[in-house]
Parts: sequence; structure tokens; C-alpha cells
Amino acid sequence: MEAVRELLAEGTFHEASVEQVADRAGVSRATLYQHFRSRVDLVDAICDTFAANPALSKLREAVEIDDLDAALAETVALATRSGASEDAVLGELYGVAAIDPAARALVERQRADRRG
Repeated sequence: MEAVRELLAEGTFHEASVEQVADRAGVSRATLYQHFRSRVDLVDAICDTFAANPALSKLREAVEIDDLDAALAETVALATRSGASEDAVLGELYGVAAIDPAARALVERQRADRRG
């Protein structure tokens, strides 16, 4: 997963082969395919990690703060931090979705999760 994250952040995932992803991860291509059926599955697994972002977890708590001013301030700060921490990966992910119809569903799911 870290190899995919790095390639997305570098803006080179769309050019990388599955073999290059495996090399970067230090595993064989066969091992990668044992866990992921395709490049889209790799991106899907990255989308699943967004929910575990610490800033996003805190954001979910912030909207429950009783003091509305404090809740708003904390929500804005955490939303900014959460988005910034994933900015490079998300930018590349949205680019992949623009050229790969199979990735569009992943982006839509990820956007729905963020709105939630």
C-alpha cells in the first residue's frame, strides 16, 4: 500500500506497471496479484485507508461538540488538515478517474465517504 501511495503522491502511478509497483513494494508480481486483482484494486485499497486518517477521525468527533463556535472552528481546522494530508494522493486519484472509467466508481465512493 505504501508503494501505491508513494507513486500516487509522485504523480507516476498512472504510468507504473504492476511489476513496478511490486518492485517498489519489495514483493514479486505474483505476490501482488495474490492480494490485488488489478491496478484498480490497488487504488480501491488506498481509498479504504482514507477513513483511518487521524484528522478525519477527529473531524467526526468535532461535529459533535456542544459549543457551536468551538465545533465550527475545530471542524474547519480538521477538514483542512485532513484534505491537505491526502492532497497529493487525491489529486492523482482524481486524475486517474478522469482517464480510467474503472476508477470513477472509486472516486465517487471516496467523495461520498468524505461528504459523510
